[in-house]
Amino acid sequence: MSGKRISTAKRLTGLLTRIVTIGAAAALLAAAAPQSDYFPLQTGNNWAYKVTQARLSRAGAINVGEAVEIEGRQYYRLQFFERELLVRQAEDGSLYARQTKDRPEGLWLPLGADEKQDVQTTFDDCSRIARVESRTAKVKTALGEFDNALEIRYRSTGCADAGTTVQYFIPYVGMVAYETTSIAGPVTHDLTWSRTGATNVEASTNAFTVATDSTVYRSGQETEGVVRLTLRSSQPLSLTFASSQSTDMRITSDKGETVYFWSADKLFAMVFREGERIGPGEKTWVMSFPAGQLRPGKYLVEGWLTTQPAKQFSATLAIEVK
Repeated sequence: MSGKRISTAKRLTGLLTRIVTIGAAAALLAAAAPQSDYFPLQTGNNWAYKVTQARLSRAGAINVGEAVEIEGRQYYRLQFFERELLVRQAEDGSLYARQTKDRPEGLWLPLGADEKQDVQTTFDDCSRIARVESRTAKVKTALGEFDNALEIRYRSTGCADAGTTVQYFIPYVGMVAYETTSIAGPVTHDLTWSRTGATNVEASTNAFTVATDSTVYRSGQETEGVVRLTLRSSQPLSLTFASSQSTDMRITSDKGETVYFWSADKLFAMVFREGERIGPGEKTWVMSFPAGQLRPGKYLVEGWLTTQPAKQFSATLAIEVK
């Protein structure tokens, strides 16, 4: 290994040590190689984000699900905030995606593209032109300041006041910042927590995620789906609940109709709970739903803590019933 590569490896390892629990030292040192993994695509990897628009914030998440083979290639079921996709990684690190098995794939994230070269992507219908501006971009995030970020800029292709504007990726960590434009102003997505095969990242903030035991269920079977809500905090939290109920969950169809409400058939003691402490660390709640009773289709699972004020912590996840 040359002196230059050793220096790069030391710099990256030192940077990640400030924010990362190192799970695989060899993988971190491999970031010094010319080809870096900017989106670790393995089953079980997940990222939590703080999504902010104006003064309002909510939780968002990216989850990598099971691997499936399509036309001799390995794809992963990816929950990308409110979208569900089938995604594969090319040799240059770029991601290709398709909506379903029957639809053709397209270049989704041009992570391996040459710098300063416009490429067409399928990431955003309103911003189809993207370019890698730099692989040594500087970005300030909740995790800290970086000077080795891959920066992708997007250009609007016909939508007024809508579309993706910029994304930043860190090797072996993933997307740390993401901004879109809306008629109500910019929407920012800031990484607060992630778990991948190579790195564990946590900012000095709170992260709330929802996860299910599967992303695909079978209709007509006596199958119970499991929903797991997790609140992670780097500092102690003091929460208030209006009753003995701590969580709730709702499932809606792709038409926006509520098909299941977890608390609808349950009773809770009217006990006001003030100042319940959670953290530092994490706490998990588990609920179930009759997955086999749902009709075939795509659904959105929304889970939240029943705190006062309402929905301080909430998140969503897409599932499919076949």
